[in-house]
Amino acid sequence: MTMPAKKATVKKATVKKATVGRSAATAPTAATKQTPPARRRRPSRRRGQHTGPLLTASGVLGLQEHIDRLRTDLVEYRELMSDPKRDERVVLELERLIEEVTRFEALIAEAVVIDEEAAAAAEVVAVGTRVLVRFADGDTDVVRVVHPAEAFLDEERVSSDAPLAKALIGLSVGDKGQVVAPRGSFGFTVVALGAAVDAA
Repeated sequence: MTMPAKKATVKKATVKKATVGRSAATAPTAATKQTPPARRRRPSRRRGQHTGPLLTASGVLGLQEHIDRLRTDLVEYRELMSDPKRDERVVLELERLIEEVTRFEALIAEAVVIDEEAAAAAEVVAVGTRVLVRFADGDTDVVRVVHPAEAFLDEERVSSDAPLAKALIGLSVGDKGQVVAPRGSFGFTVVALGAAVDAA
């Protein structure tokens, strides 16, 4: 009777070892556990995109001179603020000057300055390009398409938001265009671009 009991004990032990072996083979471990691949971040698409407003080099200088004049006015209006009998218009003008100085300084700080040599060699009208235009009535004029903020600096500059500038952008020498404006429509021809404007 003693021998069968001993065999049963051995058999039971064998089954237990087999079970342990199977669980060890199938259980996932830290080394074999697969993790999903990390997502790759797409690089930001900056090629062909500007990081700030496009300004001409002469436009930046003109705006800086304009800021200096505004600062001179600010000194005068701050002195007027000390007068207890000051007019309310003094307060409003002071606030306007501060806002304008802040706006132009931020514009220049964020601006991308246009390469003057590239603009002079341009074959297609873009922001910063000087253009000699002949209108349908035979008159000619030189204009330079610029950012709206510098359009007030001289008579040659035309805001890129203006109807004429919108009609010019993308054209080349010899191309004809049509301006549709609130005061009426008129046609024109591009005669010269960039450095060739002064020689035409």
